[in-house]
Amino acid sequence: MIMSKRFVYVLTLVCCMGIARADDSVPDFEWQLNGYVKDLVTTSFLHPANGLPTDNLIHNRINFKGYWKSKLTGALEIRNRLFTGYSVKNFQGFVDYVDNELPNTVDMSATLDKSPDVIAQSRIDRLYIDWRRNKFELTAGRQRINWGIALAWNPNDIFNAYSFFDFDYEERPGSDAIRVQYQYGTSSGLEAAVRTWVKGDGPAAACRWKFNLKGYDFQVITGTINQYAVWGGGWAGNIKTSGFKGEFSFFHPLVSDTVHTFSASATCMWDYTLPKGQYITLGVLYQNQGLSGASNLNLLNFNVSAQSLSPFQFTAMGQMMFPVTPLINAGGALMYSPAGNTLFLNPTFSWSVKENIDLSLVGQWLYVKWNEKYRSGAKYMFLRMKWNF
Repeated sequence: MIMSKRFVYVLTLVCCMGIARADDSVPDFEWQLNGYVKDLVTTSFLHPANGLPTDNLIHNRINFKGYWKSKLTGALEIRNRLFTGYSVKNFQGFVDYVDNELPNTVDMSATLDKSPDVIAQSRIDRLYIDWRRNKFELTAGRQRINWGIALAWNPNDIFNAYSFFDFDYEERPGSDAIRVQYQYGTSSGLEAAVRTWVKGDGPAAACRWKFNLKGYDFQVITGTINQYAVWGGGWAGNIKTSGFKGEFSFFHPLVSDTVHTFSASATCMWDYTLPKGQYITLGVLYQNQGLSGASNLNLLNFNVSAQSLSPFQFTAMGQMMFPVTPLINAGGALMYSPAGNTLFLNPTFSWSVKENIDLSLVGQWLYVKWNEKYRSGAKYMFLRMKWNF
């Protein structure tokens, strides 16, 4: 069993806050509570002749926010997850994978793994206080610092990079940080953020300037992170009635060793909505440190960062979503990399069963060309039921 005393202390404090907010005598105070419960069934088709390994994840999320005089906001969001199935039983390092707090060193999770068949975990992934006054905003605590602009890949998202393939974590990870924002226009402002010390990499500090020019939103970022100096930028605008977005970042090592080397990451994306609601996206990603040769990877588990948003050096994608009925949507994404002529297929289907209940079916199939023939790589099907409250 992995249990953090700090987590217990924080949870006790939160319970006291919950009792306090029930007191209607507190002036100018409002609060809201919501969340969801999901059940995700994952089936692997890598070796169907040997059976179909299946995992199950029950995921509950609780979101609490309190507002005082429209100036001060406190937020707490907790993930409760219960893992069962093939991976829990057969992968010895699975509990370490689940318990990993990176990129943060403050342990806000409690993981229970006494049973060989079950892993249970509670984790606080949002815990912050936000103060606003006129054009200034100050946020302290575990928060989401989203500097990304593009749709599938975000080289500017240096604090909280996420994987396109991890579709089940809609909220994305957070960082233990302090952030200051100054908004001097609708699309213009300055922002600075400092993340706490990460073991082996030191603290991270960066700033962003965003502005509007001739109908386009631009941004410029610079700072240090993971022992790299980083600078980059991005844009978002329209070409007639279609969207046009992009980002780029350069990472120069601050230390001299074989691990830290110069890297660059850039993406460009185009999107368009047809008259009947069909949504089309096209995009490319280039990373100088990505793989240039064939490799059979598990796309769900590679280490994601702003420097490594895809395993490959060059990736192109096309995506289309369309409404079958007002309650049913279907679509899919296709990715291609010259590295081994790799293909990734991502069909999706969603059905709004009721106002607060959704059913989804998602496929992730990887094909790699070996010896002039395409071989099946990692192949997964996901069935998810979600209830919002």
